[in-house]
Amino acid sequence: MRTGKGEIAPERTYNANMTEEEVGKFTNDMAGYSYEFASLSAQMAELTQKYASILNESEKFDWSQYDDFREIAAKMESLCDEVITYDDSYCSKEYQLVIDEYKGIFHRIKDYYKTISCEIETQRLVVLAQQIDNDVSVGTNNATVYLLMATAAYMESNGASQDKIDAVLESVKDTNIYKEAKGISTTGTSSQKSAYNTVFTNSYGTPDTKCEHAGCNNTIASSGNTNCCVIHSNKCLNCGKYIDEDAMFCMDCLSGKTTSIENTGKYTAGNVPSGGCQYKYFDGSLCGVPTNNYATLCDEHFKQLNDTYNAYVGK
Repeated sequence: MRTGKGEIAPERTYNANMTEEEVGKFTNDMAGYSYEFASLSAQMAELTQKYASILNESEKFDWSQYDDFREIAAKMESLCDEVITYDDSYCSKEYQLVIDEYKGIFHRIKDYYKTISCEIETQRLVVLAQQIDNDVSVGTNNATVYLLMATAAYMESNGASQDKIDAVLESVKDTNIYKEAKGISTTGTSSQKSAYNTVFTNSYGTPDTKCEHAGCNNTIASSGNTNCCVIHSNKCLNCGKYIDEDAMFCMDCLSGKTTSIENTGKYTAGNVPSGGCQYKYFDGSLCGVPTNNYATLCDEHFKQLNDTYNAYVGK
């Protein structure tokens, strides 16, 4: 496999016959990472509450000037690096899919802390906080699906009865992840779901184009202007569109062709105009701008959520 810089990445190895001890190690490791992340997130929430009055009064906020934030950020970066570099060669292919979800989540968390570790507009801080909350939620849900599928595969390889295997899979059998793994068609259930799986507007390639980031085998983001996947792309600080990882603004915003999606709407749940976007911001308000091609979302928010969805189902 070639990486984005012309290098050849090593072939991934896996263990087709995990032992009970190895499954136990995997479970303990992932539970430990989840617990540590939850603990650090709780500390960050307390910190935000502590500085809430400053956040509300200032147009810009610089987290990096506070020792307590730097301590949390350093611990979070260390945790992210540990997850991202986790050696999963002792795991089966099914359990490696679970770890892939975790690595994707912690890539985004690390990028989030890097972004907010400098002076940032408070409104942008709110938007980034919701984005990372959405990403973690989607990734965690998908990791759970993969974990149940991996558990069922392990049980099957160790002679468990079909009834017990079916019981494990009961809660995931209607998910697209499970259906695609089993070769079951996921199209035709609704036009909205079909649209989420097929929309692609990135002019830098096709849905099969690989991320240019060295060592990454994900496909590029389905929207925006980037030759990398959503994990290895930045988002335009003005409109939120996916862009190259070394850029801060997209060309449309630099040329004045695009206005910020952060300031187009902001309605309460009961006051969204008919046909308005239902995207919910971190503070609970809704976007409200007119929807065009999608039932409940404006084009820009649809593309953002679609990219997040595709990233965590491996598309």
